[in-house]
Amino acid sequence: MKENFVRFEKEAEKMGLQINENKTKYMYMSRNNQSGDRIGQKITINDFNFERVREFKYLGITITEDNNASQEINNRIQAGNRCLFALQNLIKSKQLTRGTKIQVYKTIIRPL
Repeated sequence: MKENFVRFEKEAEKMGLQINENKTKYMYMSRNNQSGDRIGQKITINDFNFERVREFKYLGITITEDNNASQEINNRIQAGNRCLFALQNLIKSKQLTRGTKIQVYKTIIRPL
């Protein structure tokens, strides 16, 4: 892992990029669902200390170290429910046509 990090750091420097120790975290993942508890909470490579996380958001999706999708599914259900509740008066309104309500659903609620 140290060799890969050193290579990555050199390539980043070639492009004028620096690794931000405060923003860089790591997550242990295993094919056979090992917990990785034998690995410490921090990894030190060169002068960098990287904190371990058990989950993080990437492009709006929650990724967990055990690759459990139930947390992501629950997050999406909650987001949809919040949106639906916020627009409940609009959807129940008799002043809007069914077509307009369907358009609101397709453009605002369903994408969540």
